[in-house]
Amino acid sequence: MTTKTIENRIEMLTNFDTANERVPLKLSQNAVRVLEARYLKKDSDGNVTESPEDMFLRVARTIAAVETRYGAQPDEIEALETKFYNLMASLR
Repeated sequence: MTTKTIENRIEMLTNFDTANERVPLKLSQNAVRVLEARYLKKDSDGNVTESPEDMFLRVARTIAAVETRYGAQPDEIEALETKFYNLMASLR
């Protein structure tokens, strides 16, 4: 993938949120229950071991990390991670 393509992807994500900090996660009580039942990491006894924020960050980090295959630098990956997190946390 070319540098131009990476820049286009970063620009696309920038349009969603320009903040460099993570936005607060606002979930309903029912949404938290669903996450706990289905998506949050659990230990061998079935106890939840991560928060919804941790899960969103884990997913954002995994998605952003793919860009290393296309030449993105660590600072770009970090910026993408924050943007992916914010996109998910804003529930858009």
